[in-house]
Amino acid sequence: MEADPVEDVVEGTSSLPAPCVRQGMIIPSSRLHCRRLNCSPHAECHGDRHAAGSERMDVESCCPVARYGHSLTEIQQDVLFLFGGVSQAKEYLNDAWILRLYDAEIKFFQLEVVGDVPSGRFGHSAHRMLDGRGVIIFGGSNNREAFNDLYFTSLSKWTKTLQAVFQRVDMHSPPPNSIRPVVGSSTWNFATTTTTTAAAAAANTTRETSSLGWPSPRRSHTLAPTAEGKAILFGGHGVVSFNDVWVLDENALQWKCVETRRTDLQGSLMEIPAPRYCHSAVVYPDPTSSADGRSDATVSRVTPRTTDAEMGRSLYVFGGVLFSPVSDNTLWELNLSTFVWRRVKVWGSVVPPPRFGHTACVLSHYMVVFGGTDKFQFGNTPGDCFMYNFCSCEWSLLSRDFSDNSIGIPVLSLQASEDETLETERTSQLNYTALSHLPAALRGCQSLFAERTLSFMPPGRRSHAAARSSRGKIIIFGGWDGNRIDGDCFQLILAPSTLREWSYDFLVGARRRRG
Repeated sequence: MEADPVEDVVEGTSSLPAPCVRQGMIIPSSRLHCRRLNCSPHAECHGDRHAAGSERMDVESCCPVARYGHSLTEIQQDVLFLFGGVSQAKEYLNDAWILRLYDAEIKFFQLEVVGDVPSGRFGHSAHRMLDGRGVIIFGGSNNREAFNDLYFTSLSKWTKTLQAVFQRVDMHSPPPNSIRPVVGSSTWNFATTTTTTAAAAAANTTRETSSLGWPSPRRSHTLAPTAEGKAILFGGHGVVSFNDVWVLDENALQWKCVETRRTDLQGSLMEIPAPRYCHSAVVYPDPTSSADGRSDATVSRVTPRTTDAEMGRSLYVFGGVLFSPVSDNTLWELNLSTFVWRRVKVWGSVVPPPRFGHTACVLSHYMVVFGGTDKFQFGNTPGDCFMYNFCSCEWSLLSRDFSDNSIGIPVLSLQASEDETLETERTSQLNYTALSHLPAALRGCQSLFAERTLSFMPPGRRSHAAARSSRGKIIIFGGWDGNRIDGDCFQLILAPSTLREWSYDFLVGARRRRG
């Protein structure tokens, strides 16, 4: 197949440093190409069971059934791992699938699950280990009980036997045979978090947990991989909602509860996020990408890696359901060097509405947030997409726009607020009167192609799964809108704006200057 022309642009720009923001400087915008992927079965698909305890199912074309509450993670370049979820028939699934990405197509084949197979569940977390040896699955629920079990499956066995061999890891059990613990790696290093006596006395944990050395049962939490073979667990819901922080050592498969601090090094009192679930969490700078922009799926495990302290990495938490059935739109940052929480001060007037059940992925120096809802029953599930710029601390609404290419891929372009547009229009009338006809002409083009574009856009959904590909793509699969469960697969690609689009932003949609 021919290579996607956008991929060359994305791959070529992914390693560029984030632009510095200076007063009076307009940041060039970016856009997202959206494409619905054609789904087809793989020739070696097993077509095995779908739900826990159910007999073999007849599934047409041997593709995953529509589902929500599942997990999706990249295990190799353009190869993803799908597990679990809830089907339209309200079955709690424990099937495992491989998704192979091509230019405009995605192929599925089902793995045979053997060993200590996890029970059917939704709201669990799954991620590929940083060194690429396997996938870790934690927690989840079947609506009768929440789980805190931890499973490991080795990637090397998938390609040889087409089997996903699961091994359950308990609190007091040694690591699986396929994992070789690193001496001293099971202890989290707090050397960088040393504070003064006064500050240490004022430090406080986010929440007391009933389990020593192991997180409480929960679902709809987040488990974000960080550097040095660690993963950060935050939040979730069991009997109650949580806002505790745990660190998973991927080498020894051991947990450690972290005391996050309410005070900074100067002793100033800081806020902490309320207990929540169905939120999103990402680590930035992204530890799963190398210096040249490739993901760990394409980088050797012996590649030297910088620590969280050296890179200044933080965990960013957005949205979720709080202690009452109310969603949130606050952005929180947990510094992974000092473990101090802070509420992020956002610039500009664009802020995503409160939501939960959404997804967030890091592309370059952006966090892309898609979907979600604001209420459990009769909630609004808009198909909107927002992008947070880590450099300028600004949100941007990615509105549905037209595409001028021959294959009809719609484009999502950055949209400024109405006040910013009016303000910039006045400036444009004074300084660029000769080009004053361009905004009206471009708006006319938007209206002309609006109907065509809407047919390509992912419908609004929640509890879907999204994974970032090593080639700068976001893959979205499944989800539901409160009535219909979806089984489609979409691809989003971040690309720089064209000169015409950048000129349009400069004239009528420039961002608010920091000052």
